[in-house]
Amino acid sequence: MIPNEYPNQYFLGGKGVPGTDTFSLASYRGAATLKVKPGSPALRGGGYVLSALGLTGSIVGGTFGLLKLMGSDSMSGKLVVGMTGAGVAALAAGIAMLVAGGTDYQVEQGAAAAVRSGSDTSL
Repeated sequence: MIPNEYPNQYFLGGKGVPGTDTFSLASYRGAATLKVKPGSPALRGGGYVLSALGLTGSIVGGTFGLLKLMGSDSMSGKLVVGMTGAGVAALAAGIAMLVAGGTDYQVEQGAAAAVRSGSDTSL
């Protein structure tokens, strides 16, 4: 945990661990426990790549689909649908990988205190 320039604002991260968004411990009094589930840089990196490929495939497939609707015979309809569908599926899988690869944490105070949790879902 490394404090940044704002008082009572912290984030979790480090070498080989994707960072979280900032969070505050100002509402806690006394001792607090942080439970951290480190994310996976490989999973997040793969998510970025798969999202980019999926977005590209969706755009290219959609463009050819529009051309097909306007009367162009440059590609078959099945190929256009397949390219667009594969692009959308890859984009969805990439986004899921980005979310799953983030670092999760819980802040607990005392035995009866409510658990506060957060995760890095920023893309």
